[in-house]
Formats: sequence, structure tokens, C-alpha cells
Amino acid sequence: MEEIRLDKLDFRLLSELDRDCRQSIQQLARKLKTSRDIVSYRIRRLEQLKVIEGYYTLIDASRLGYILCRLYLKFRATTAETEWQLIEYLVAEKATFLVYKAQVAWDIAAGFIVKSAAEFDKKWRELQESFQPYINAYNVSTIYELVLYNRKYLVEEKYRDYAEYNTGNSAPIMLAEKELQLLRLIAPNARASLLELAKKLNVTAATAKAMIKRLEAGKVILAYKARIDFNKLGYKYYKIDLYLEYGNKRSAIQEFARRHPNVVYENRTIGGSAVEFDLEVRNEQELYDFVGAIKRQFPGVIRSFHYYHGIRSYKNSYMPE
Repeated sequence: MEEIRLDKLDFRLLSELDRDCRQSIQQLARKLKTSRDIVSYRIRRLEQLKVIEGYYTLIDASRLGYILCRLYLKFRATTAETEWQLIEYLVAEKATFLVYKAQVAWDIAAGFIVKSAAEFDKKWRELQESFQPYINAYNVSTIYELVLYNRKYLVEEKYRDYAEYNTGNSAPIMLAEKELQLLRLIAPNARASLLELAKKLNVTAATAKAMIKRLEAGKVILAYKARIDFNKLGYKYYKIDLYLEYGNKRSAIQEFARRHPNVVYENRTIGGSAVEFDLEVRNEQELYDFVGAIKRQFPGVIRSFHYYHGIRSYKNSYMPE
């Protein structure tokens, strides 16, 4: 995919929308020290170029009583048609929240939001019934905490926001039906206006605003993020698994990764590796440079590692359907 040329203002704008895409045009203009017209034009242009593919609300599904599970698949004897059929199956599955096409270690990575391990097992068995002849290997794990970071690499150090958003490991709370309806509306469209939300909920804009504030205060809504196509910025997505000799260094490695500008996710799992990170980097060499930096800072700690290259995301939604 051809890299799209952007200037510093574009990257600042992307960084702000990645951090909080519900900011108003006026707020963005003030932060970027430019006019509202320029901000509006730049957003429209980034959307038209498909650098921004949409906006989503990061919701902690564990607050709604759900757990996160993950499935990796390696194909055998497939055609392009059968691989696409499997992707379509996973995207259409109401329980999935992430679906990635990948290369190297795995061919598909999918995340599930379910009420129980038994529900996930049922979903997994149903998939096997349809596609078992094409599955060469698989890995199943439970994500007890999924940590998201802002895309710090978009901007220079002085503009970086080191906030983290932890999902999957919180106690459930009771929500009113209107609050659940609001979450379903705002999950796939984080920039939906208060008036638009209020109209669909049949409440006043003031009521819709108060509901959002309650959901934010209750840590149900964690963030509002732009869905950015990193490929068009000249970046590639890699998921890396580290296996450690000494588990007592895990926290220090996690802190190292939290500060690294290219780390965008951390997966804390049962059934996965000791430490797992998702990075957006220019090329494979930068991936190896990341591992090399950890090895220099923590000599003798990494026993081995493997990774996959995420080619394309087909689904990204944190609200159970």
C-alpha cells in the first residue's frame, strides 16, 4: 500500500483524535493553534484518504459482566475463497470484537467477548464444525487484561500522552437499559453528537450528556479513539510474544513497553506467553530493534520470542452485540 504524505499538523491532529476523538473542532483548533476551518478540512481530508477509517468507543466489557477470549488459527489447504469465508464468518459472529488477518506464526487472530468460558467453547466448536478441514493449528487463551496505549509515535516527545486504558479485569456493575442502548449507539461511532444520541434514545441532550458522564465515571467508557489505518502512514503491525527465563522481570519489561512510542497494546493472558505486546513500526528491523533493546536492558531474561504480522483489521468493536 502506498504511503500517504502528511505534514506535522496532520500527525498532531491524528494524535489528538487517537487520544480523544470526541474533542470538538474548537477544542482541537485551540490545542493545535490553528483555525476551526483548517481542522475541519484536515479531518475531512484524512477521512477521504481513509487514513481515518472511523471512530470507536473503548468500552470495558468486564464492567458489563463479560470476559475476553482469544483464538489464533493457522491454515492448511486453503484457497483465497475459503480464507475469505472464514474471515466473513468471524466478522459476522456477534461475539467477536477483533478480527485480524495475519502472517508468519498465525493466519487469523480473533478476540471474543463472552459471558463465560463455556460460551466461548460453544463458539469455538461451531467454528470447527464449519472449517475443521482448513485448520492446521490453533491456540486458545483467556485475556484477563487488555491494555491499550495511545499512538505516541505519531508526535514528538513533548506532545506524547502516556495514558493507558485497562480492559477486561474489572468488577461488573448494573446498568439501566437506556445506558446499554447508549453504549450500543456510541460504540461504533464515537463522534456521534449529543443531539443525534438523544434523538435515538428519545431523551434530552442534557440527559444523554449526563448518562455519558456516569458511564465515564464508572469506567465503563474508557476512551474515544480514531480508527487509523497505520499502513497508509507507512507503518506495519506486529504482535510479539516474549518467553522469559525469570518471571520477576515481567513488571519491569511491561513498564519499558509502556514508555515505548510504538507499543499500542499489551495482552495479559492465561494460555499465552509471559509478556505480549502489539507494535506499529516501520519495518521488521524495528521490531527486532525493540527486542534487542529489551535484551540489552534485561540481559539473559528473554528465553525466546515469536511474532506475527497483522496485515489488516476487519473488525474492531468493544461493545457486545
